[in-house]
Amino acid sequence: EAHMVYQFALPPLLLHGLLNENAERLTAWAAAPAPPPPGCTFLNFTASHDGIGVRPLHGLVPDAELLHLARHVQEQGGRVSMKKNADGTESPYELNITYFDAVGTGDPAQQRARFLCSQTIMMALQGVPAVYFQSLVAAPNDQAGVHRTGTARSINRHKWQELELASRLGDPASACAQIMPELLRRLRLRANCPAFHPAIPQIIHHLDPHVFALERRGTNDRVLALHNLSGQTRRVRLPNPDKVQAWRDLLDPQAGVHRGTDIELPPHGCRWLTPVATEE
Repeated sequence: EAHMVYQFALPPLLLHGLLNENAERLTAWAAAPAPPPPGCTFLNFTASHDGIGVRPLHGLVPDAELLHLARHVQEQGGRVSMKKNADGTESPYELNITYFDAVGTGDPAQQRARFLCSQTIMMALQGVPAVYFQSLVAAPNDQAGVHRTGTARSINRHKWQELELASRLGDPASACAQIMPELLRRLRLRANCPAFHPAIPQIIHHLDPHVFALERRGTNDRVLALHNLSGQTRRVRLPNPDKVQAWRDLLDPQAGVHRGTDIELPPHGCRWLTPVATEE
């Protein structure tokens, strides 16, 4: 009945993985669904004009971890919309917060690294990535909007004035000026890589509890996408049944050719590795 299927579990599950610095639940979820039928694909997103729905997490994470997620959002200035249960109790229904502030920790550098990691994972997954404008500009919570409208969802619906946005983009120290150009660069890299075509299937790899790894493999193109959800450097063994001798990181073309069976991922670092001819 539809050609695109929203991945509603992705936003809260990805946030859960980053906050817990663990990719195991995200990996299990991504490996579970059958591929979409021909002519159909997934729509991958982390944020929208609505909040982060947490009902898709039921059955994927324990209730205690869901409540911890809700408390973190409140600590970052967000709101938690509740629903009434049949027994009269209440449980979280939706997290109202910008995705940029949702991954906050009090450390601006770590927050930006986490956020870029989240968006890069979304881009690598099979399907089409949908980048919400507030995420593109690394928007903070719009507390004034919530007070003005009395609606929790207004926290992630800021209406930007051109001069306001230009001022943020013109300040090299701002999150907006640091995040937006890099997201656009990665989106362009993705668009120019045939292995990321929505019809190209994905293979989920279990390499490390802290690393979300998948492979996109077409007839003539291949990308091994590695994403470190933790704040520690991780070294992983590359899955390499074809005995590739050398790899190049699409995200860091200045890094040169990588040879070897293992590779290091910096804290919240991402690598999109593609095979290269050994003479390079």
